[in-house]
Amino acid sequence: MKMLRVVLLLSVFWALTAGCSEQLEEQRDTAPWEDVTFLGKATTYFTLVNAGADSISYRYDMDRNQSGQKHYSGKLGQGDSIRVKHSLFRPIRSYLGINGTSMTGPYLLPTLNRRISWDGDSYKDTGTNSIYYAYLKTLDDAFPSVGDASLLKLPLDEVQQHQKGLTQEALKQGEAYAARNRVSKWLKDFYQREAALKGAAALESQRGYLDYAYKKTLSLPPHVHHWIDSLLDDPNNLTMPTRDKLRQSHSYNEAAPPVPGMTLGNRNNRLDFEDIADSFPTDDGDLYHDFLAEWTENQLLDYSTYANKDELIARAREILPADYVQQLDYIRDSINARISSDGAALKLLALPFASTSDTLTPLLHRTKPYTLYKFWFPGCRPCVSQYPFERELLAEYPNLELVNVAYETRKDHWREYIQKNEMPGSQQLYLPKQKREAAQAALGMLGAPRYLMLGPGNQLVCRNCPKPNDALLTTLIK
Repeated sequence: MKMLRVVLLLSVFWALTAGCSEQLEEQRDTAPWEDVTFLGKATTYFTLVNAGADSISYRYDMDRNQSGQKHYSGKLGQGDSIRVKHSLFRPIRSYLGINGTSMTGPYLLPTLNRRISWDGDSYKDTGTNSIYYAYLKTLDDAFPSVGDASLLKLPLDEVQQHQKGLTQEALKQGEAYAARNRVSKWLKDFYQREAALKGAAALESQRGYLDYAYKKTLSLPPHVHHWIDSLLDDPNNLTMPTRDKLRQSHSYNEAAPPVPGMTLGNRNNRLDFEDIADSFPTDDGDLYHDFLAEWTENQLLDYSTYANKDELIARAREILPADYVQQLDYIRDSINARISSDGAALKLLALPFASTSDTLTPLLHRTKPYTLYKFWFPGCRPCVSQYPFERELLAEYPNLELVNVAYETRKDHWREYIQKNEMPGSQQLYLPKQKREAAQAALGMLGAPRYLMLGPGNQLVCRNCPKPNDALLTTLIK
C-alpha cells in the first residue's frame, strides 16, 4: 500500500512538472539557441529513418548560403537510418530528396535534434522535438518545392500577389496547427517571419530567373520594393534562414552589371561580403562577427576559386577579433591536412608544365638551392600586392629563385598578362585545368597566391608557405 502511494505521488509529480514545462515552453519568448555563437556552436543532429517497406535512395543537402555546401547521398534499406551531425549557431534550411523526388526543405534549429521517418509515401517528424518540427512542416508544405511555370508569363505585380497568397495560406495553416497544439511564442514568431520571407524570396527568385533565362530585366513596383526592404531591414529577421536567400536574390537583382574585367560571379561574391557589413553595422558587436566568420568559413569549405576570394578572406580576417581568426585558421588547417599531403606535392612538382615557349618543363627542374613556387592567376590582386616583397626577397637571398605557376585561367589570358606586366621570377609556367585535382591534393584549398618551397635535395620546406611580406618566410630560407 505504501509503495502504491509512492507511485501515485510520483505520477502526480511527473504530470504536474510535465504540464508546467509545457506551459513554460508555451510562454517562452526567446529561442533555445539565443546564447549560441559562432565560437560556441551547438551540436545538432538530423536523422532520416526508412520506415517503409522498400529500400530508398536519398540526398540530403546542407544549406550554406550557396557556399561550401555539403551533401549526403546513398541508399537505405527497410528500417535503416542515417544521422548527420551539424554544428550550428543559427537555424538553417537543408534539402531532402527521396527516390529522385525533391521534398520541401526541412528546417534544423540549433540544440533541437530532428528525426524524420519516411513511410513509403511521405515523411513525418517522429523525434522528441517533433512538436516543433511538425509545426514548421506546415510551413514547408504551403510552398511548393517546384515553382509554378505559369508564373513566368505574368507581370511581377501578379507574381507578387500569387506569392502573397501562398504566405497567407501558410499563416492560415500555422494558426490551425497552433490552435490544436501547444506552440511556444518564439516558434510562432519564427513561423510568421519565415512565411513572409519565403513569399518575398520566391518573388525575387522568379525575377532573377527571368533576367537570367530570358534577359527580362524587371523593376519591382515601389510598394513591393518597400515591402522587401522592410523585411531585410527588420533586425528581428537577421538570423532567419530564408533572409539569406532573399537578401542574396534581391542584392543581385538590384546591382549594376559587372564592370569590364569583372565576371558576374566575382561581382556576386563581393556583394555577399559587403551585404554582411550593410546588414550588421560594425558597432553591432558579436552578431556581426558571427556572420562574417560564418561567411569566411563557408569560403574555406568551398574548394572553388574565384578572382577576389583571397582578397575578401583577408579583409574578413582583418576585421574579425583574434579568437575568431584562430578558430578559422584551425578550420583551414584541418581541411588542408585532410585533402592534401607532402607526397602529393612532390608528385605535382614532378609533372611537366608548359612554358611561355610551349616547351614542357618539370617543376623539379631547378637552378638554385631554394625554389619558391607561386601559384597565381591573372586578376588576382593579392598576387600583385606581393610583387615588391618578392623582389626584395630575391635581392636579399641569391640562393633563392621564384617560379610562377598560373592556374584557373585560359592560356591566352595568361600569355597576355605576362606580356603586359613585369613579374618577378625566373620562370613562367602554366597549369592546365586537367591538373587541378593534382594541385588541390598538393596544396589543399586552392586560392591565390599560394606558395610552396623546396630546399636542397628537393626537400619540401613548406607546402603552404608564409607569403613574402611575412617575415616568417625568411626564417625558412637558409
